[in-house]
Amino acid sequence: MEKRSKLNISKQVNLIVLLCNSVINVAFSIAYFVEVLSGNRTWEYFILFCAIAFIPNMVCWFIYRARSESSVIKFTVAIAYMLMYTFALFTGNTASTFTYVIPLLLIVPVYFDIKFSIVINIYAMVINIVKVAYVAMTSGYEGTALTDAKIQIGVTVVICLFNVVVSSLIIKINESKLEELEIEKNTVSDMLKGILTVSREINSTSVTIEDKMKILEGTMIETENAMDGVKSGANDTANTMQDQLSQ
Repeated sequence: MEKRSKLNISKQVNLIVLLCNSVINVAFSIAYFVEVLSGNRTWEYFILFCAIAFIPNMVCWFIYRARSESSVIKFTVAIAYMLMYTFALFTGNTASTFTYVIPLLLIVPVYFDIKFSIVINIYAMVINIVKVAYVAMTSGYEGTALTDAKIQIGVTVVICLFNVVVSSLIIKINESKLEELEIEKNTVSDMLKGILTVSREINSTSVTIEDKMKILEGTMIETENAMDGVKSGANDTANTMQDQLSQ
């Protein structure tokens, strides 16, 4: 029963994550499609982005249809999203591209896996630092671009650190609730065992009393029969003596 419940929860979580990932991919694709129409992006770039975003997503849906509770979905979604994010981050033409990682960070805590959360957040911080360092070494930052780069690093680090802390807190709260439920379960189980023990003792006592009453009833019947015999013998003796006296 417990294993079936865990599988059912994994199935629901995987479904939610896949739906969120699909919605995010569609939203980003629409945004880049608008960029293509406005002349800021090429069709080749748009097609490549869609391929990076949707091919892994489709693979995840096939895995879900085959094994909806599989943990492979978690890792496949994360790897695919970070691949898409890395591509968008290094090819983006706006400073706000680094915020694309936020939707993934919002999804991560639903898996209640602190190691998984730490890996994702570390990658997000490292890839942003690498991007800023790469631009600094190639073209450099000037004016507001340098400020944007500092904001990018600062915001990414803060968000990732907070995400790890929140994920850890959620996991601890969940474990605490599970421990409380386990204690309540054991308490109820002990109570039921006690009730069953008392019930058995009552039944055993009832059977003992019933047996003793049957024995007492039998003894009373035998005593009554004996008394009837004595009474009958006494009457016979009295009658005999009366006959002898009358003679």
